Amino acid sequence: MNPTLIELAKLDYNMVQAGYIEDVKYASRWWKNINWDKKLTFARDRLVECFLWTAGFTYQPKFSPGRRNVSRVNAMLTTIDDVYDTLEELEQFTDAITRWDVNEIEELPDYMKICFLGFYNTINDIAYNTLIDSGVVILPYLKRAVTGEGSLGNT
Repeated sequence: MNPTLIELAKLDYNMVQAGYIEDVKYASRWWKNINWDKKLTFARDRLVECFLWTAGFTYQPKFSPGRRNVSRVNAMLTTIDDVYDTLEELEQFTDAITRWDVNEIEELPDYMKICFLGFYNTINDIAYNTLIDSGVVILPYLKRAVTGEGSLGNT
């Protein structure tokens, strides 16, 4: 047993935990700002579970930005899964996502407008933050991933 090594391990553990706490705070602030818990009361509120799932595969401290983004995406996907109950609602919401045009959401019911705009704004926010932090433009790739363009099923 080496007391110095144990002390360093404890310090490292506490620093990593502090980083996780900051990531959860970030996600919680986003969740509070997006207001889905109050506007989409029928949807599951699974933010912490989404964060823990994300932390399970991006546990290293250097992946904090990715952990924050993937946690938000997972929380949105869980909520979006609760937004529609019928095939017609699914098709309507999918059509709005595929068009990726804020101006064309007037046809959607109010709860879908809230969901679409929250989703749209968050995806654009992720792209913006990535551009600011790393200089990489990822919006076209995010849109392609979200809309299914270019995937094997839609070519």
